[in-house]
Amino acid sequence: MIRHPAALLCLLLVAGCSSVTIVRDEENPARQPFQEGVTVTFQAGSSGASPGQFFVPGQKFVIEYISATAGVPAGSGQNLQASITLFVGGIGMQSFLGPFTPIGRGPLGVPTDLFTLGQVVRLYADPNSLLRIDAVRTNGSSGEAFINVRLVGHLVAVP
Repeated sequence: MIRHPAALLCLLLVAGCSSVTIVRDEENPARQPFQEGVTVTFQAGSSGASPGQFFVPGQKFVIEYISATAGVPAGSGQNLQASITLFVGGIGMQSFLGPFTPIGRGPLGVPTDLFTLGQVVRLYADPNSLLRIDAVRTNGSSGEAFINVRLVGHLVAVP
């Protein structure tokens, strides 16, 4: 996958194309930027967590990027897995996120191993539907843990 327009331009020129028009749809008034955050927490002794959820506003939500930070008790060896469930055409679909990347210990005084995730996606959620983040932890359930998920994209009016 080519992620940078200049790299695409070079590839097309090498392939024999003499001109390229790069089109961006930033100013389309039908696309309204939107972001939402959801937190999932694990109680001590639990490997599952209550889902974090919210209702999509009255327009279609196009999710383009998902980022997350997570923490487990320091030195516990625990791992986290997360998924997003959304509805398109009234049918629920679960997509798994990850993997989480370990980034070290939390700030001084906070005995937490931290993880991060950044993922480019193209997911769709129906207007007024429930969007849910589910998570589990493996390799133990001691202490509390958390996952903060941020969803970035735009809303599109549906006729």
